[in-house]
Amino acid sequence: MRRIGVTYEPRGLVEKTTSYDNATVGSGNVVNETQAVYNGFGQLTTEYQSHAGAVNTSTTPKVQYAYANGSANTIRRTSCTYPNGRVIAYSYDTSGSDSDYLSRVKEIQE
Repeated sequence: MRRIGVTYEPRGLVEKTTSYDNATVGSGNVVNETQAVYNGFGQLTTEYQSHAGAVNTSTTPKVQYAYANGSANTIRRTSCTYPNGRVIAYSYDTSGSDSDYLSRVKEIQE
């Protein structure tokens, strides 16, 4: 790896991070790449990581994140799904508690 390039989406959030085998901008091949996808709240919803070459959103492994829909006045993360299908769920404390107000995770469940 000789160079790292970063691109941003319109809101200024990192979209792609790309490693190249040549230090000269505009030259060389992609060694590996990550790509991030965000929702309307700027929360990371999908993260692709290619270990060899550029990201292809059809075939590159990805991690996906889900969030509460806002109906309970919160948009906190509710789950994480790994490329192999493993799902991790996040639970929060009783409604009205200090931990609930702070959106502090109470339990991580598989």
